[in-house]
Amino acid sequence: NSSGSSTLSFPVVTDDRGQLNASVNYDVTENFIVGIEGVNLTEERIDQYCVNQDALLCFVGLPDRRISIGASYRF
Repeated sequence: NSSGSSTLSFPVVTDDRGQLNASVNYDVTENFIVGIEGVNLTEERIDQYCVNQDALLCFVGLPDRRISIGASYRF
């Protein structure tokens, strides 16, 4: 998976990664819904290598988890 250039101007390869996302919604009434959503709950990191998979590690991304709470009402 090539994804552009690193800061050193070498081509980079992004390592495989997965993340755990979850969401729950609850119908309070027929028209009113509340919910919560979590993104990247396991805080998986992003590794990018210079030139190829077995080369120098060029970049490590450390994205945080995000939690969102919401509600909706249908008229």
